[in-house]
Amino acid sequence: DLTTQQPIDLDPATDGPQAIELLGPWPKQIRQDPADTTGNTALVLTSGVERVDLVAGTSSWAVTPERLAALDLDGFDVQSFAVAPDGASVYIVATDGMFPASALHQFGLADESATTTTTGLTTSEKALEILGTTLWIADADVDAPRLRNFDLTQSPPSEGDPTPTPAAPYLLLAIP
Repeated sequence: DLTTQQPIDLDPATDGPQAIELLGPWPKQIRQDPADTTGNTALVLTSGVERVDLVAGTSSWAVTPERLAALDLDGFDVQSFAVAPDGASVYIVATDGMFPASALHQFGLADESATTTTTGLTTSEKALEILGTTLWIADADVDAPRLRNFDLTQSPPSEGDPTPTPAAPYLLLAIP
């Protein structure tokens, strides 16, 4: 409960906290679901992207593992994700199976679209954030560590000038 900062007891008649069973393993990241204006649904990155109804305690696929597999991505390859500004798609950074080499992919939430946007990245988990209409990626390339930015008002997104960093950036976190 974001107001009280207390965990929600999904079944008050049962002792202890109850969990919502997810469809995939290893939950890595949680984002607010733009399709739910009540704020009771979250998108969770596991071996795909799950839409979790926090009130009903259920989960369904928004982006299935099979859609990732169509781009040769295994569920354990996904590192981080962010919801596009229009709420119609998500961007996912995933390794190509040979960590730390990775790429940026875009998947539709209401359709079956899937594209690879950018390749040649060196990333770790939670290395992706969107601020306004700019997508930021922490690229830990050994020879040129930097923050890369992409203008999401362009289709496909156009890359701006990178911001060099003194050391490899391994985490991006947008602070409201």
